[in-house]
Amino acid sequence: MDDCSIQWDSLIRTELTGRRQPNWLQQDDILFLIRGSRNIAVFLEDVPFNCVISPHFLLLRTKPDAKILPAFAAWQMNQIPAQRYFGISAEGSAQRSIRKGVLSDLPIVIPSMAEQKAVINLALAARKEAAIYSKLIANREQEIRSVASRILNTNKDFKR
Repeated sequence: MDDCSIQWDSLIRTELTGRRQPNWLQQDDILFLIRGSRNIAVFLEDVPFNCVISPHFLLLRTKPDAKILPAFAAWQMNQIPAQRYFGISAEGSAQRSIRKGVLSDLPIVIPSMAEQKAVINLALAARKEAAIYSKLIANREQEIRSVASRILNTNKDFKR
């Protein structure tokens, strides 16, 4: 989840029992990590199967007629001004946490829908670029290890 996404294939699966229907996660939900040193928001573009959240998260849903896109709200919550606000407002000494009231008092800027979409697209492009660069770096490191292995293992007569 370091890149503000969920690794769906690594989630713990269990059978839920109880009389009440679970509050399943839905497309366009926002998960907010309320406990720990990093209070990040994760936008769920898609939910591939039924799942629920642990008590470490708070589930946020925008109303259908909201003037803010859920992806933009999550993006804004992960930016420096909001992160400073969370850092100042966090409570607890052993484990820092954010109360619901603190989250609901977060100052939110709501630009036009066109601006929100442009910011979301820019952030998505930046995330894709970062993934590509990470792969390029890993490939280069593997190439260097391969060259080093070839040179150092075939040239055993080098001087010490």
